[in-house]
Amino acid sequence: MNRDTVANDPVPNSAAANPFAYVNDNPMTGTDPSGHGWFDWVGDAWNAATSAVPQAATWVNNNVIQPAVNWVDTNIVQPVVHVVQTVVNRVVDAYHAVTRWVRRT
Repeated sequence: MNRDTVANDPVPNSAAANPFAYVNDNPMTGTDPSGHGWFDWVGDAWNAATSAVPQAATWVNNNVIQPAVNWVDTNIVQPVVHVVQTVVNRVVDAYHAVTRWVRRT
């Protein structure tokens, strides 16, 4: 049997320093191959959760946000830009027409 690599501090709970607590004080009937008890499970759960978040964020970006951005651009922004450009061009044309008429008179 090898010494456990986890440091168990007996202060303030002396029971926490028991290296066999994970097998109910009977190392002959229970095993913990890593020597870290439930810590491995917590670490695995943490790793799974932290790797799932970026994957979910990528999926949401690709399947929800980007299609919404493209729809808004195509159906709202571009038509508004076209209308504004048309109005500006007509105002400029009207200005030039008035300027030419004033110069002739």
